[in-house]
Amino acid sequence: MRLLPIREQGASNVISKSFFCTCLFLGATMVALGQSRQENLNNCQSVDPDAKIAGCTALLKADQETTKNRAVIYGSRGVGYYSKGDYDRAIQDTDQAIRLNPNEPSFYYTSGLAYKKKGNFDRAIQDFDEAIRLNPTFERAYYDRGNAYIDKEEYDRAIQDLNRAIQLNPNNANNYNNRGVAYTRKGDYGRAIQDYNQAKRAIAVRYAASVSLLPASTCRMRKSTACLMMSWVVLSFCAVRPW
Repeated sequence: MRLLPIREQGASNVISKSFFCTCLFLGATMVALGQSRQENLNNCQSVDPDAKIAGCTALLKADQETTKNRAVIYGSRGVGYYSKGDYDRAIQDTDQAIRLNPNEPSFYYTSGLAYKKKGNFDRAIQDFDEAIRLNPTFERAYYDRGNAYIDKEEYDRAIQDLNRAIQLNPNNANNYNNRGVAYTRKGDYGRAIQDYNQAKRAIAVRYAASVSLLPASTCRMRKSTACLMMSWVVLSFCAVRPW
């Protein structure tokens, strides 16, 4: 059975910190300009792709934004199109966003995701390169560039990128899993097993943290169904064994 890497980690949340700060600035500007426009802004920032596209389109049609704000709006609408699987329109919008603000790494990241979905791995890697150049600690860009290298069967380069992603976020199970896939395809099964087990442990830690957040009354005597099920999940993932 051919092992497949885990792909994008929630494409609707690809907006980086700097992009988020720009959105906050845009929001502050909109508040002073009318409730209907605030509603469009809220929709433009929605996690629902249809609402996002509609809100961003309305703002662009109004043609009352600064260049920086228009870049943010195009970038957000591009994420909406990406989430709907309309990769050509996502690329068109991120191209516009980059033209208006070439210094925002999340625009290149979204563009890279879209090109990767279209199977243009070389162009995707170019976009991830630029995202990383602008933000050298952009974990997700390393992760997805590593995935693109896996798709190109360049496993050593994939492992290098996933090594960096793990350095930046050692608690992300997907980083270990996909590095394990790269090692598997190289035939280095020992390291692959180590990575798959580390991915299990990372997942177990996350679920254990979820248990700790349950109300004490829920977990009293550890007899509740919720706690027993969660404990079973943690123990299952903690069991270190070859796949």
